[in-house]
Amino acid sequence: MSIIKKLAGETLVYGMASIFPRVLNILMTLVYLTYRFKETEDYGSYNEMYAYVTIFLTILVYRLDTAYFRYGSTAENKSTVFSTALIPVIISAFIVVGAVLYYSQSIANWISYANKPHYIQWFAMIIGFDAIATLFYGKFRLASQPKRFLFFRVANVILTIVFILLFLEVFPRIAPDLGNTIGYFFGVTKELDFVFLANLLASGSILILLLPEFIKIKWSLDPSLLKKMLFYSFPLIIVGLAGNINQAFAVPLQKYFLGTDTTANLSDAGLYAAAAKIALLLNLFTVAFNYAAEPFFFNNEKKDKEKKAYGQVALAFTLVCVVVIIGIVTFSGLAQYLVGEKYRASLHIVPWLLFAYFFLGLYYNIAIWFKLSDKTIVGAFISVAGAIITLIVSIYFLPKVGTIASAYAAVITYAFMVCVGYLTGQKYYPIRYPVKKILSYVIIAGVMTISLVWIRQNYGMMSIILGILYLLGLTLFIWKYERKSLLH
Repeated sequence: MSIIKKLAGETLVYGMASIFPRVLNILMTLVYLTYRFKETEDYGSYNEMYAYVTIFLTILVYRLDTAYFRYGSTAENKSTVFSTALIPVIISAFIVVGAVLYYSQSIANWISYANKPHYIQWFAMIIGFDAIATLFYGKFRLASQPKRFLFFRVANVILTIVFILLFLEVFPRIAPDLGNTIGYFFGVTKELDFVFLANLLASGSILILLLPEFIKIKWSLDPSLLKKMLFYSFPLIIVGLAGNINQAFAVPLQKYFLGTDTTANLSDAGLYAAAAKIALLLNLFTVAFNYAAEPFFFNNEKKDKEKKAYGQVALAFTLVCVVVIIGIVTFSGLAQYLVGEKYRASLHIVPWLLFAYFFLGLYYNIAIWFKLSDKTIVGAFISVAGAIITLIVSIYFLPKVGTIASAYAAVITYAFMVCVGYLTGQKYYPIRYPVKKILSYVIIAGVMTISLVWIRQNYGMMSIILGILYLLGLTLFIWKYERKSLLH
């Protein structure tokens, strides 16, 4: 079996584990909530709070899930490696969550939610629950147990959806007194609060479902191993934090830098976030690829002495992405109906974000070299540089051109990271990538996208016909000229 076929198979399985729950999440958070929330400010607040979650979840996990891949893939006693990674995460979760709960009002005042300290309290617990669960997800991935990984990931999303529908649809219709009692007990005053509460209950439920996994653990802590793991993962924490700023911090930046009125800014940010979720359809594949590729490359490093797989995978990833990009751009005129009418004003950012997410996925592929070679500090420098670019472009251009500045920042940042990641990799861990082919397909996709956008603006739905012709032609070309080189 070719390495591409094997990775494709694992990507498909992890795609089920990552794409399926994310599709459900998009249906709920994009389709349902944008129709349900009458005020775009609420949708802005929703995305702002989850941006903070990504930051603090990275800190609490210490990226020990990746360190577990590094040391657990070669260690005979994987249970010792796992418990050594899990124990500090549990201890940190209790300490940090406790501190945040104690200072919740001060934190709420600081981020302009003075009358919503329960947001801070709930999300502190959500982050604590999810941090612990993340280590178990990593264990399932390294052990090639995608079905268990799939179960817990899907269960989290389904439970969240069930709780949201109970609070917003079922109780108001058949048990309004019960709904009011729950709202009074938790201090809920609006629909957005029930959405956050649903997430808290779902995250707590997942931790309960993981209790049998806790029982199986042979608890032990190897201080010398932990020191090595933390030394390895510390640069990855910086990578993660910088990556969070690049990927998820658009709404908080818009809140504070679009203008002087943060309430109005959040309303505009809500429009941006809704459009960004349409572009996330490409990111679904990117995430599935990353979930499969990281443990796959670690497990196959010794088998692939000539490093042929990396170039093949990068090209295969590019080919899939250019087809998906053209497909989304072709049907984006219809995709606007996924969001409520008030949220359609920012759909012009979708093509920009599609290319941004493509560059991000390509960077995941190229950046694997510094994890395999234990030079994670290089990845930290690249990510920090990317975060600085994101901040500079966003802060300077947001008040000048509006929310599309965040999309510009994303494209510039990820393209920069791909270039620097590739050039540094050629120095420390040389890999032959088919650069000319990848660039050619990116340029082709760019030209096709520009023409489709122009035709849609001037001739409406005629762009769909052209887009379908583009898709057929591109797919046939790839099948004829690329399949042999990828599948041998």
